Amino acid sequence: MDNPTAAFTKLVPGFDFLQGLVKNAGAALPNVGSWIAPTLNPEELEKRIEELRTVQFWLEQNARMLGATIQALEVQRMTLSTLKTMNVS
Repeated sequence: MDNPTAAFTKLVPGFDFLQGLVKNAGAALPNVGSWIAPTLNPEELEKRIEELRTVQFWLEQNARMLGATIQALEVQRMTLSTLKTMNVS
């Protein structure tokens, strides 16, 4: 098995189509092949997993911050509504 990608192509229907898209993307999207093409190298898989975990953590933290911001704005809205019903300007 000289080419691991060729072996993977046999396992996944339509993978050759994705490879064609990547080849046609060429210079427009450098290194796009590494996004789609799987690797059979355990070290590379571990590296990708760790990178994705880092991105996931960052996204989760941003989602929490966004949720807290929304909650603060809702409290502000309720406060303004309450003050309005009390005729406080």
